[in-house]
Amino acid sequence: MLWSRLAAGLGEQVQWLFESRVESIARPTAGRIAVTVAGPGGRRVLSCGRIVSTGRPEDLAVGLGRPDVAARLSQAVGRRDLLVGVVRVHHYPQDWHGYQWLYTHDAGVRAHRFNNFGEWQNLRCPPGVIGLEYTVPAGDSFDVRTAAEHDMDILVGPGAFEFLGAEAARDAYANFDAAGGEFDLLDDALRRFGDGIISTGRQGAGVYINLDQAIRLGTRVAGMPDDQAGVVGRAEYSSYQERMR
Repeated sequence: MLWSRLAAGLGEQVQWLFESRVESIARPTAGRIAVTVAGPGGRRVLSCGRIVSTGRPEDLAVGLGRPDVAARLSQAVGRRDLLVGVVRVHHYPQDWHGYQWLYTHDAGVRAHRFNNFGEWQNLRCPPGVIGLEYTVPAGDSFDVRTAAEHDMDILVGPGAFEFLGAEAARDAYANFDAAGGEFDLLDDALRRFGDGIISTGRQGAGVYINLDQAIRLGTRVAGMPDDQAGVVGRAEYSSYQERMR
Protein backbone atom coordinates (compact mmCIF):
# COMPACT_ATOMS: atom_id res chain seq x y z
CA MET A 1 0.00 0.00 0.00
CA LEU A 2 2.81 2.42 0.84
CA TRP A 3 4.66 1.98 -2.45
CA SER A 4 1.42 2.05 -4.47
CA ARG A 5 0.58 5.38 -2.88
CA LEU A 6 4.09 6.65 -3.62
CA ALA A 7 3.74 5.65 -7.28
CA ALA A 8 0.34 7.34 -7.49
CA GLY A 9 1.72 10.51 -5.90
CA LEU A 10 4.61 10.79 -8.34
CA GLY A 11 2.38 10.05 -11.30
CA GLU A 12 3.84 10.84 -14.70
CA GLN A 13 7.00 12.33 -13.21
CA VAL A 14 8.41 8.78 -13.09
CA GLN A 15 8.55 5.95 -15.59
CA TRP A 16 8.12 2.66 -13.72
CA LEU A 17 9.69 -0.49 -15.14
CA PHE A 18 8.17 -3.19 -12.95
CA GLU A 19 9.30 -6.82 -13.04
CA SER A 20 12.49 -5.77 -14.80
CA ARG A 21 16.15 -6.42 -14.10
CA VAL A 22 19.37 -4.64 -14.97
CA GLU A 23 21.61 -6.75 -17.21
CA SER A 24 24.52 -4.37 -17.69
CA ILE A 25 25.74 -0.87 -16.94
CA ALA A 26 28.22 0.75 -19.33
CA ARG A 27 29.48 4.14 -20.46
CA PRO A 28 29.62 4.03 -24.27
CA THR A 29 29.62 7.81 -24.67
CA ALA A 30 31.12 10.58 -22.58
CA GLY A 31 28.83 11.93 -19.89
CA ARG A 32 26.07 9.34 -20.25
CA ILE A 33 25.53 5.87 -18.77
CA ALA A 34 23.84 3.10 -20.76
CA VAL A 35 21.74 0.68 -18.69
CA THR A 36 20.45 -2.46 -20.41
CA VAL A 37 17.18 -3.55 -18.80
CA ALA A 38 15.23 -6.76 -19.47
CA GLY A 39 11.56 -7.01 -18.57
CA PRO A 40 8.11 -8.09 -19.74
CA GLY A 41 8.37 -5.79 -22.77
CA GLY A 42 11.73 -7.20 -23.82
CA ARG A 43 15.22 -5.72 -23.64
CA ARG A 44 15.83 -1.98 -23.83
CA VAL A 45 18.76 0.39 -23.31
CA LEU A 46 18.21 3.44 -21.12
CA SER A 47 20.44 6.50 -21.34
CA CYS A 48 21.09 7.92 -17.86
CA GLY A 49 22.91 10.91 -16.51
CA ARG A 50 23.05 9.39 -13.04
CA ILE A 51 22.10 6.21 -11.17
CA VAL A 52 20.99 5.93 -7.54
CA SER A 53 20.89 2.24 -6.68
CA THR A 54 18.79 0.88 -3.82
CA GLY A 55 18.73 -2.66 -5.17
CA ARG A 56 20.61 -5.76 -4.12
CA PRO A 57 24.39 -5.25 -4.08
CA GLU A 58 24.83 -8.54 -5.94
CA ASP A 59 22.72 -7.27 -8.83
CA LEU A 60 24.63 -4.00 -9.02
CA ALA A 61 27.95 -5.86 -9.07
CA VAL A 62 26.74 -8.12 -11.89
CA GLY A 63 25.61 -5.08 -13.87
CA LEU A 64 29.09 -3.60 -13.51
CA GLY A 65 30.62 -6.80 -14.85
CA ARG A 66 31.89 -8.04 -11.47
CA PRO A 67 30.25 -11.45 -10.89
CA ASP A 68 33.12 -12.29 -8.52
CA VAL A 69 32.12 -9.47 -6.17
CA ALA A 70 28.46 -10.45 -6.54
CA ALA A 71 29.20 -14.02 -5.46
CA ARG A 72 31.12 -12.87 -2.39
CA LEU A 73 28.37 -10.42 -1.39
CA SER A 74 25.66 -13.02 -1.82
CA GLN A 75 27.46 -15.45 0.47
CA ALA A 76 28.44 -12.91 3.11
CA VAL A 77 25.10 -11.18 3.75
CA GLY A 78 23.21 -14.39 4.54
CA ARG A 79 19.83 -13.30 3.23
CA ARG A 80 16.67 -14.42 4.98
CA ASP A 81 13.00 -14.47 4.05
CA LEU A 82 10.31 -13.03 6.29
CA LEU A 83 7.20 -15.21 6.61
CA VAL A 84 4.13 -13.94 8.44
CA GLY A 85 1.24 -16.11 9.60
CA VAL A 86 -1.95 -14.23 10.45
CA VAL A 87 -4.41 -15.46 13.07
CA ARG A 88 -7.56 -14.11 14.71
CA VAL A 89 -7.62 -14.52 18.49
CA HIS A 90 -11.15 -14.65 19.84
CA HIS A 91 -10.33 -13.23 23.28
CA TYR A 92 -6.72 -12.23 23.68
CA PRO A 93 -5.15 -11.34 27.04
CA GLN A 94 -5.95 -7.94 28.49
CA ASP A 95 -2.27 -7.01 28.76
CA TRP A 96 -1.94 -7.28 24.95
CA HIS A 97 -4.12 -4.22 24.50
CA GLY A 98 -2.31 -1.01 23.58
CA TYR A 99 0.78 -2.68 22.09
CA GLN A 100 1.39 -2.73 18.34
CA TRP A 101 4.24 -5.24 18.66
CA LEU A 102 4.50 -8.10 21.10
CA TYR A 103 7.50 -10.24 21.99
CA THR A 104 7.61 -13.52 23.85
CA HIS A 105 10.15 -15.73 25.56
CA ASP A 106 7.70 -18.58 26.10
CA ALA A 107 9.40 -21.96 25.78
CA GLY A 108 8.76 -23.66 22.46
CA VAL A 109 7.52 -20.55 20.60
CA ARG A 110 9.44 -20.01 17.38
CA ALA A 111 7.91 -16.70 16.21
CA HIS A 112 10.22 -13.88 17.23
CA ARG A 113 7.70 -11.05 16.97
CA PHE A 114 3.93 -10.63 16.97
CA ASN A 115 2.30 -7.77 15.07
CA ASN A 116 -0.83 -6.86 16.99
CA PHE A 117 -2.62 -5.55 13.90
CA GLY A 118 -5.82 -4.80 15.78
CA GLU A 119 -3.91 -2.14 17.75
CA TRP A 120 -2.16 -0.52 14.77
CA GLN A 121 -3.31 2.97 13.94
CA ASN A 122 -4.89 3.49 10.49
CA LEU A 123 -5.08 -0.23 9.63
CA ARG A 124 -8.67 -0.51 10.86
CA CYS A 125 -8.24 -4.21 11.59
CA PRO A 126 -10.71 -5.85 13.95
CA PRO A 127 -9.42 -6.61 17.45
CA GLY A 128 -7.43 -9.79 17.87
CA VAL A 129 -5.75 -9.96 14.44
CA ILE A 130 -2.17 -11.05 15.06
CA GLY A 131 0.72 -11.52 12.62
CA LEU A 132 3.43 -13.99 13.70
CA GLU A 133 6.85 -13.31 12.14
CA TYR A 134 9.31 -16.04 11.16
CA THR A 135 12.66 -15.62 9.41
CA VAL A 136 14.30 -18.48 7.52
CA PRO A 137 17.27 -18.75 5.15
CA ALA A 138 16.26 -17.36 1.75
CA GLY A 139 14.47 -19.96 -0.34
CA ASP A 140 13.92 -22.48 2.46
CA SER A 141 10.54 -24.18 2.65
CA PHE A 142 8.63 -23.51 5.85
CA ASP A 143 5.11 -24.48 6.91
CA VAL A 144 3.83 -21.20 8.31
CA ARG A 145 0.41 -22.51 9.27
CA THR A 146 1.80 -25.40 11.33
CA ALA A 147 4.30 -23.12 13.09
CA ALA A 148 1.73 -20.40 13.80
CA GLU A 149 -0.86 -22.84 15.14
CA HIS A 150 1.76 -24.51 17.33
CA ASP A 151 2.86 -21.17 18.78
CA MET A 152 -0.68 -19.95 19.39
CA ASP A 153 -1.55 -23.23 21.13
CA ILE A 154 1.21 -22.42 23.61
CA LEU A 155 0.26 -18.76 24.04
CA VAL A 156 -3.54 -18.80 24.22
CA GLY A 157 -4.49 -22.46 24.08
CA PRO A 158 -6.11 -24.69 21.43
CA GLY A 159 -9.39 -23.45 19.98
CA ALA A 160 -8.84 -19.85 21.08
CA PHE A 161 -7.88 -18.64 17.59
CA GLU A 162 -8.33 -19.26 13.86
CA PHE A 163 -5.65 -19.22 11.16
CA LEU A 164 -6.40 -16.63 8.44
CA GLY A 165 -3.48 -16.95 6.02
CA ALA A 166 0.17 -16.19 5.39
CA GLU A 167 2.41 -13.89 3.36
CA ALA A 168 6.11 -13.95 2.42
CA ALA A 169 8.62 -11.15 1.83
CA ARG A 170 11.71 -12.49 0.11
CA ASP A 171 15.14 -11.14 1.06
CA ALA A 172 13.57 -9.16 3.88
CA TYR A 173 16.58 -9.45 6.17
CA ALA A 174 20.32 -9.53 5.60
CA ASN A 175 23.37 -9.21 7.82
CA PHE A 176 25.07 -6.37 5.95
CA ASP A 177 27.51 -5.76 8.81
CA ALA A 178 29.04 -9.16 8.06
CA ALA A 179 29.76 -8.03 4.48
CA GLY A 180 31.83 -4.92 5.20
CA GLY A 181 34.81 -6.15 3.21
CA GLU A 182 32.62 -7.09 0.26
CA PHE A 183 30.98 -3.66 0.27
CA ASP A 184 34.48 -2.19 0.08
CA LEU A 185 35.03 -4.22 -3.09
CA LEU A 186 31.77 -2.90 -4.54
CA ASP A 187 32.75 0.62 -3.56
CA ASP A 188 36.06 0.19 -5.40
CA ALA A 189 34.26 -1.15 -8.50
CA LEU A 190 31.93 1.86 -8.53
CA ARG A 191 34.80 4.32 -8.26
CA ARG A 192 36.69 2.57 -11.04
CA PHE A 193 33.58 2.82 -13.23
CA GLY A 194 33.64 6.59 -12.81
CA ASP A 195 31.22 9.30 -11.80
CA GLY A 196 27.49 8.91 -11.76
CA ILE A 197 26.60 5.78 -9.74
CA ILE A 198 25.70 6.07 -6.08
CA SER A 199 24.74 2.99 -4.09
CA THR A 200 22.75 3.54 -0.90
CA GLY A 201 24.77 0.86 0.86
CA ARG A 202 21.90 -1.13 2.37
CA GLN A 203 20.53 -2.50 -0.87
CA GLY A 204 17.89 -5.16 -0.87
CA ALA A 205 16.45 -4.12 2.47
CA GLY A 206 13.93 -1.99 0.61
CA VAL A 207 11.39 -4.80 0.67
CA TYR A 208 11.23 -4.53 4.44
CA ILE A 209 12.34 -1.13 5.68
CA ASN A 210 10.59 1.71 7.41
CA LEU A 211 9.40 4.13 4.74
CA ASP A 212 10.66 7.18 6.62
CA GLN A 213 14.17 5.68 6.70
CA ALA A 214 14.03 4.94 2.99
CA ILE A 215 12.93 8.49 2.18
CA ARG A 216 15.62 10.06 4.37
CA LEU A 217 18.35 7.91 2.84
CA GLY A 218 17.11 8.41 -0.73
CA THR A 219 16.82 12.17 -0.29
CA ARG A 220 20.34 12.46 1.07
CA VAL A 221 21.86 10.28 -1.64
CA ALA A 222 19.98 12.00 -4.46
CA GLY A 223 21.25 15.35 -3.22
CA MET A 224 24.90 14.39 -3.49
CA PRO A 225 27.11 16.05 -6.14
CA ASP A 226 26.92 14.52 -9.61
CA ASP A 227 30.61 13.63 -9.61
CA GLN A 228 30.29 11.39 -6.57
CA ALA A 229 30.47 7.62 -6.87
CA GLY A 230 30.55 4.71 -4.48
CA VAL A 231 28.68 3.18 -1.54
CA VAL A 232 27.13 5.47 1.07
CA GLY A 233 24.72 5.21 3.98
CA ARG A 234 25.94 1.95 5.48
CA ALA A 235 24.73 2.88 8.97
CA GLU A 236 21.16 3.84 8.07
CA TYR A 237 19.37 0.73 9.30
CA SER A 238 18.63 -0.53 12.79
CA SER A 239 20.44 -3.46 14.34
CA TYR A 240 17.07 -5.23 14.65
CA GLN A 241 16.76 -5.44 10.87
CA GLU A 242 20.32 -6.68 10.58
CA ARG A 243 20.14 -9.42 13.19
CA MET A 244 20.66 -12.99 12.00
CA ARG A 245 18.47 -15.70 13.50
